[in-house]
Amino acid sequence: MGANNVQPIIVNNSLLYAAARGGHIRELGYNWQANGYITGDLSIRAPHLFDQHTIADMAFSKSPYPIAWFVRDDGKLLGLTYMPEQSIGAWHQHDTDGEFESVCVVAEGNDDVAYFVVKREIDGNTVRYVERMGGRWFDSPENAYFVDCGGTYDGTNTGVETMTISGGTDWDADEDLTLTRSSGGFSSPGDIGDAVVVTDTDGIEYTLTIMAVSSSTVVTVRTDKTIPPALQGVATTTWAFARNVISGLSWLEGKTVNILADGAVHPQRTVTSGAITLDSPASIIQIGLAITADVQTLPLAIQIEGFGQGRMKNVNQVFLRVSESSGVFVGPSLSLLTQYKQRTTEPYGSAPDLKSEELRMSISPAWGDSAQIWVRQSDPLPITIVGMTLEVSIGG
Repeated sequence: MGANNVQPIIVNNSLLYAAARGGHIRELGYNWQANGYITGDLSIRAPHLFDQHTIADMAFSKSPYPIAWFVRDDGKLLGLTYMPEQSIGAWHQHDTDGEFESVCVVAEGNDDVAYFVVKREIDGNTVRYVERMGGRWFDSPENAYFVDCGGTYDGTNTGVETMTISGGTDWDADEDLTLTRSSGGFSSPGDIGDAVVVTDTDGIEYTLTIMAVSSSTVVTVRTDKTIPPALQGVATTTWAFARNVISGLSWLEGKTVNILADGAVHPQRTVTSGAITLDSPASIIQIGLAITADVQTLPLAIQIEGFGQGRMKNVNQVFLRVSESSGVFVGPSLSLLTQYKQRTTEPYGSAPDLKSEELRMSISPAWGDSAQIWVRQSDPLPITIVGMTLEVSIGG
């Protein structure tokens, strides 16, 4: 059959290449029983992703997950989670608001990072961006990056500049306080309505909303909670500047974007004149094109007469075990999705915690012959599914 002109990739002792005809991906490896090299069709696991298409480019990422990336001729991106020594080969399809044209993998520290050339339509113009795939590791929910073609605003102070809160009597939300920074930087009217978030030694955050600007170093603020003695008149470097207007987004002009602000999902906005306005200020913000991730289970087969074939079935409850996940939607179809209501004991104003547990969900009833379930993540949040158990009713 031969190979097409795309450079093959080597994985352990195997070689992956795109077939010259048919558009499938084949594996070449040594077989001791045959005493020679044999090939196999890796696309047989998901032939619908390859039929009537060809592969335009490919690359392999070894760490943190062994994934072979394939750019299809229509601009779709295919991934193969590939561990031949464990007989694991799982295909997944990725799309975006545009077309993938090329892929390469670059070693960066302990990770192999995928880079793509993506063709997009921005503000009526055809553009091409070099885009880097974000990592899945993050130390806190506000640093979760799950958007396409995105950017990050981080107002966290990383230097020696200090903020000092003064002028209080009761130091609560009913009085004006004075906030002084050690070097100039405040401006009027742009900073009015923004906030400075000061964190104490216990990790408690105090949001100081700017009401008036006296100078480049002094502003009048209102606090969201009573300022403790440890922060009264004390200069601190543990602060962040929270903004409600984010500019400099010209590469997303005219696009509707997803927003994760301090770990919480904000309503979508359309980028206008390179900027968006949030409902409330935030200090760490992820902004980019929406990613809708869907998983559909295979038709249910159970140990009854005929393995359940020809019997009507209805899924009553889903027990979904997840790891570090949020924003989970489950249902029998994409039009009948139920969101997991996860907020429980988080403090007012904070983002919902990520869940690493079993989620019990009662979903919309829908009788059918397959008992398939959809799981959707459309928010800029992580979801990792570890396992799924279904409670199913069987009809006659």
